[in-house]
Amino acid sequence: MKVAILGAGALGRVYGVRLAQAHDVTFVMKKTHEQEPFQIERVDSEESHTLEEPVCAHAVPAEANIVLVCVRAEQLDEALTDLSPEDRAKAEAAARKWLGAK
Repeated sequence: MKVAILGAGALGRVYGVRLAQAHDVTFVMKKTHEQEPFQIERVDSEESHTLEEPVCAHAVPAEANIVLVCVRAEQLDEALTDLSPEDRAKAEAAARKWLGAK
């Protein structure tokens, strides 16, 4: 499966690093300059996972099967501009439902 993670903050990295163990993951971010490895660590144990060479892009790849939107609520409108019109409409409807807006 090809997964796009919209937002590479704390949650985006946690989901992305874990998903990258079994799937092709692209992190969609504004700045895609040379990236250092993404590392996540459990707070309740010594377990950690590292993604040595994260794949980063400025826009959601057309071949993505799923897009995870991992941004704060106040960043949602800006983040959704990276989606196709069809995907943006679906994401906006899901966000409104989740946030309880009408």
